[in-house]
Amino acid sequence: MKFVSIRDLKINGSKVIDSLGEQDAIVTRNGKPIAALVPIDEDTIEEFIIARNPKLLRELADAKSEYKRKGGKDLATIKKELKKRSG
Repeated sequence: MKFVSIRDLKINGSKVIDSLGEQDAIVTRNGKPIAALVPIDEDTIEEFIIARNPKLLRELADAKSEYKRKGGKDLATIKKELKKRSG
């Protein structure tokens, strides 16, 4: 993980971005973290956007709660039941 000051990012933005490669960087102001730079490409942008969508994350949490509340089964349990049925 790299650390880069907001000042360095402002002055050398392109150079900082180019130097990221495959690693993330923490942007700091006065030595304190304020943001993160995450390398991204056309293949990962959709995942990045979805993973940080607050509305979608709330909906997923609600769905998981409903699943548990209604007695949903995990994959391991389903596999055990299928195995019992097939003898």
